Amino acid sequence: MKNVNILTIHKEPNYGAVLQAYALYKVIKSLGHNPRIINLSMEYRHFPYNLKYRAMLSLHKWIKGYSRCYGIAEAFSKRYCPNQIGDFHTLAELKSFNWDKDDYYFIGSDQVWNPTITQKLSDAFCLSFLGENVSNKYAYASSFGHIEDEAGLKAALDMASLATFKKISVRERFGVEFLRRCGIAATEVIDPTLLLEDYMELLPRKVEERDEILFLSLSDTESMNKFVTDFSTSMGLPVSKHYGYLQPRRSDNMKFMPVEEWLYAIASSRVVVTDSFHATVFAILFRRPFFVYISKPSKLARISNLLANLGILGRVVDNVAAAKLSPEINYDDVTNNLATYRTDSLNYIKAILE
Repeated sequence: MKNVNILTIHKEPNYGAVLQAYALYKVIKSLGHNPRIINLSMEYRHFPYNLKYRAMLSLHKWIKGYSRCYGIAEAFSKRYCPNQIGDFHTLAELKSFNWDKDDYYFIGSDQVWNPTITQKLSDAFCLSFLGENVSNKYAYASSFGHIEDEAGLKAALDMASLATFKKISVRERFGVEFLRRCGIAATEVIDPTLLLEDYMELLPRKVEERDEILFLSLSDTESMNKFVTDFSTSMGLPVSKHYGYLQPRRSDNMKFMPVEEWLYAIASSRVVVTDSFHATVFAILFRRPFFVYISKPSKLARISNLLANLGILGRVVDNVAAAKLSPEINYDDVTNNLATYRTDSLNYIKAILE
């Protein structure tokens, strides 16, 4: 049994991030090893960790309704990933910790290598806080999000630290190509959420299909809302709108469901409309019809990469006519395609640990 210390975005009120951390934790445990989440808070990635900003941030979170959202995400993380190390807020705190050189260290998935998200903590997600005597450094399904400026990205990340990793895997093919141009070998693997075949232990009750369109929005743009309204009229189905990501309005944040109910909403809906990568993943895992409305161009590459790998065509739409002409998803074929990628990705982790 090996200690596998995982650094990822694990308790932000972004339900996709929360669930990918859960999935990687569970997979490593199922392989007979000891997963441990490195408990790094993302709250001070923009601001100094001092009394002034701690007080200001606490007030801001309460005013915007964020406190409730963070509470839901953290409670889920503590319940399902109970083995956690420390209570870190800064890179300096990570550097001062006595890390065991014989442990294994994994950078997990989601956009951990997107500096616009990680900000002041971007070096932490390159494991730059570990000493030179720590050699067991790996990345599983890490993502850059959307690469627009390669030179800027290389300058923002600790590429020298990444070059010391024993193995790196990333979630998207364009990430593999970017790293190769930087002289770093990488492998494409599936997101951790796709490593698990089912999520029945998280569903609060037996799934009963509801005659409604589930609208799961990240960006919540005017054009996306219009599409869903028109689609609802066309289908003759009501819309149920939910969030799994922080919104600018307190009223929306106070409506956040527990993570388990968010999953149940996907599993039980007649059709899902979303602009979220992970909402798309769970629509696939629960074999639900879905449509992806690209609210921002930066979201397209990672979702298109996933759909292409699984052989799912015609689900990215920007108008109702295109949605109605989209071919039905053959989930038997999708399941077969996914099984191949799942086996390859699981073998990648096994090869590291065994």
